[in-house]
Amino acid sequence: MPNSQEYPVYNHKQRPGIGRDHWGNISYNCFTIALDLDQDDCYLPYTFSDFVQRYNQYALYSGTCSACIANHKILTFPLGETEVDRSAVEAKFNCGEVDESDYYYCPLIREFLVASTITAEYALEMPEMPAQPIQAILSGNWDDSYLFELRKIAPPLQLLEVCSIIQEVASDRFISTMAERSFWTMWLMSAFQQLEAVRQSPRRIYWEDADFELSTSKALSFVFPVPQVWLYVIPKPPAGVDWRAWEQQHQQESLPQRVDFLFTYEGKRHIVELDDIGHYGKQSSGMWIASEAQYRKTLSDTRWLRHCGFEVHRFTNEEVLELFNSGKPDLMGFTKLVTSEGLEPSRMVLLRK
Repeated sequence: MPNSQEYPVYNHKQRPGIGRDHWGNISYNCFTIALDLDQDDCYLPYTFSDFVQRYNQYALYSGTCSACIANHKILTFPLGETEVDRSAVEAKFNCGEVDESDYYYCPLIREFLVASTITAEYALEMPEMPAQPIQAILSGNWDDSYLFELRKIAPPLQLLEVCSIIQEVASDRFISTMAERSFWTMWLMSAFQQLEAVRQSPRRIYWEDADFELSTSKALSFVFPVPQVWLYVIPKPPAGVDWRAWEQQHQQESLPQRVDFLFTYEGKRHIVELDDIGHYGKQSSGMWIASEAQYRKTLSDTRWLRHCGFEVHRFTNEEVLELFNSGKPDLMGFTKLVTSEGLEPSRMVLLRK
């Protein structure tokens, strides 16, 4: 049986190819993600940062981010009307000799900083250090330690254009339909909006050196819905068969099943399914008519996935597309939609201290 913590991400109607290596480990012929559990067997949040790391490790996409960062050569970050040179302090103490590439960072993080507002204050004036200060030169040639506070967080203006990973995931290679693409896009935009909602709490949020890194950046630390994931669950029993007896008979077997999105939240694995008319109707003489049998099958599939340990949330294509195509994406409406399914967007962002 495949490792229950590793899942193929494969946008195809046929199941992905599976094999075993010399040590008997399961291997796939496609991109995969791995979900981790804590000591209490609760699923840890799978974030956009986690996905980015996995993406860059996969052979087909290896080095995607490093190539993008090297190509854009972004060295400074905005502070009010000025730009702070990340390499300036090292250059000062090394007579201008510095490898600037050591300080280049992700264009998506840059867009996040440009859209947001940051202020600086001397770290020495703080009685207790609430964050790791950044050594910087803000004027003249005087270096000092500063705390850079995020005073406003806003979604990157070029969210869908600046990141090559986001562009690839939004393509047909990963996402099949316009409704799925719309849902996923609004999720990302809403995540940045929720970062601001959390920032407005009494807690102050500071930008640190670690936040320029893809794996540790606050900007990318939010729950990420992975599209087109193949689960391996016990086969669903036929109609009329006692499910307890069936489960005992087939507990060592597994059946691959593709879902629209998989994510972790509150220690559990969650599935999002977007339903078109085929989930509750059937075609007859070229027309779609309501089908209780088809609807019953959809409900049965949902119940069985829940029995196999997944939380399932179903939305219709129509309600998602209506929110996305209303002039501009209706993020408030999207938040209300996912909240109606027991999901709290503000709990899906992880602003690390």
